Amino acid sequence: MNKIDRLMAIVLQLKKRNKLTATELANTFEVTPRTIYRDIQALSEMGIPVIALPGNEGGYSIADHYFIPPVMFTKEEVFSLLLSEQIVNQVEIPGHQRSINTAFLKIKNVLDDETTSKFQHLHKRIIFNIKEQKPSAFDQQPFYLVTTSIEQNKKLALTYFHPKKQELTERKVHPYGLIFEDGLWYIIAFCELRKAERLFAVNRIKHIKLLEEDFSLPHEFELEKHSSQSLYNGDGDTQVILKVSKSLFYIIKDYHQLIASKIVEESDDFYIVSLQTNVPKNYLSFTLRFYDGVEIIRPLSLRNEMISLLTTTLNKYQS
Repeated sequence: MNKIDRLMAIVLQLKKRNKLTATELANTFEVTPRTIYRDIQALSEMGIPVIALPGNEGGYSIADHYFIPPVMFTKEEVFSLLLSEQIVNQVEIPGHQRSINTAFLKIKNVLDDETTSKFQHLHKRIIFNIKEQKPSAFDQQPFYLVTTSIEQNKKLALTYFHPKKQELTERKVHPYGLIFEDGLWYIIAFCELRKAERLFAVNRIKHIKLLEEDFSLPHEFELEKHSSQSLYNGDGDTQVILKVSKSLFYIIKDYHQLIASKIVEESDDFYIVSLQTNVPKNYLSFTLRFYDGVEIIRPLSLRNEMISLLTTTLNKYQS
């Protein structure tokens, strides 16, 4: 990063974070504290109101009244943003899509004809496929209520559809966060009915109401632990043994389900892999997805459940 870019980045960081020390800035931009001191001096000489706060709790900040002028993007930065448009459109954040589309349109409108032509050519040569199913339509107002409850720590009252029991239940929940995964939005929340944290698929919510009751986010809560990456990190209580064909293994070895697996046996055509998980039943759908190259060996209960599932499916098509 050259000096001009770093100076602008320092201003943005101070405006965003309110206060940072020279050491924190140095670590962020991978320079020495002495370089940061010179940068702060340069910003002051440019008339930017950088405030030096003394003492152990000190650091640097920007005066509240300072307005940051429009930020100029390089051609590479514009290309990167526009390439991300495909991903953003697939995620489809309810209530924000119009603003997102307008923002990308503004970026495209400032491009010259040559840059536009180059980007269109590149855009046609790249495809992002980040989901297995399209998110179910969910009204913008309910989604707005979810984000508002998270922001303000307000409880939600839900009418929630339980797919296995085929019934609706009334829940009062404390929303801790949102996760978008495999094409669907999920709310991580404490459920007062179940007295435990639960995962609620947003598309199964039939009615929602924002309550005036406050809740407190547990100090130890970590949203990352509820993502699929955390479910397959190799720290589970159940050992699963899979037989995976070699031709398929190198294609799917980086999937969440196999990311922490270990090869324990090898033949000419397949690997026997071992892994630990807290969600062994998730390997039923995983095995079905790759039915021609993955076989459940152990635990026997899971293997028998797969046999039962396949038998039921076969009977359905033969009836």
